[in-house]
Amino acid sequence: MANEKGEIVSSSEGEKKENVYEQEFFQKALKGESVISDVFSSPLTQKPVFVISYPIKENERVAGVFFGIADMGYFSRKYIDSISDGQKVYAYMITRKGLLASHPDKSLIMKLNINDLDFGREIMSEDQTLIIYNFKEVKRLGAVRKNPDTGWRVGVSVKMSDIMASVLFLRKMNFSIAFILVILITSVIHFIVKSVVKPVNHVIAGLTESSERVASASEQVGSASQKLAQTSSEEAASFEEVQVLFDDNGAFVRFTPHLRDGLEEGEGWGPWYKQTEGFSNEPWDAQYDIRVADLEIASDWPRYHYDSSIEHRFVVECIYLKWVNTTGPAEDIEVTVCMIHC
Repeated sequence: MANEKGEIVSSSEGEKKENVYEQEFFQKALKGESVISDVFSSPLTQKPVFVISYPIKENERVAGVFFGIADMGYFSRKYIDSISDGQKVYAYMITRKGLLASHPDKSLIMKLNINDLDFGREIMSEDQTLIIYNFKEVKRLGAVRKNPDTGWRVGVSVKMSDIMASVLFLRKMNFSIAFILVILITSVIHFIVKSVVKPVNHVIAGLTESSERVASASEQVGSASQKLAQTSSEEAASFEEVQVLFDDNGAFVRFTPHLRDGLEEGEGWGPWYKQTEGFSNEPWDAQYDIRVADLEIASDWPRYHYDSSIEHRFVVECIYLKWVNTTGPAEDIEVTVCMIHC
């Protein structure tokens, strides 16, 4: 404690003969202000210290000043160094005049003035700033803020390479997460699409198979139609030939050996005698015997037939017959009988 003249009248370290009248903190305390001084080097220890002073009043008059000297080193270890990890990230403090009051590099304390550096002037001109700067050939990012009560500036510095490493790590992490999400989403979409498309593919396959069967059946029908048309043409030609035989011969008398044999076995044909319906009401009430008019066998036409690849077969057998009147004067009846066997 010092009197109004700056003389130390009481001290925790014993008797002191020092005079603090010229000190800034003492002058402000005489004016009735509570003061926290700037950091300065102690004249006795050469270590950074700061003073906290408070005026002592008597009848509204300042009769003396009570003050205490604080070790900046202790303060730094307790409140600043604890948030530093060496060279990657560290905190520091700057005095009102720009001197380093706290720093991991102890050789710079109270010796390096930040105003002497290019980036220092920017720091000292702002109450709060975020700055990228080079210090000792290392690119760093610093955040600095001024304390309004003390005027000191506290800053935190970090290497840009460490920040970028974190950014790169986050980028890789985000890329990995995005890649995994893309794979998962793609797999889910593929599963959904497959489950939807699979029944459709079955339907398409069934329709394709049905269309192929229909096409095959159409081809078979077309082939059969073509063969049927060919067969019909050949049958028509055969019938035309048969018709020609009738036109050329008039009363057709030629017959096959099969029919001839049957007639020979029934020659005379008494059992086949019948009343002819067409003459039942005629005056002469004729009865007719069926007789063979001509048994001449046409050797060149023993059997006239048509046989195609699909095994359709018919045989034309013809005979000329004559009903001879046996009971009275009447004309004989001549007729040609043809049989077609299929």
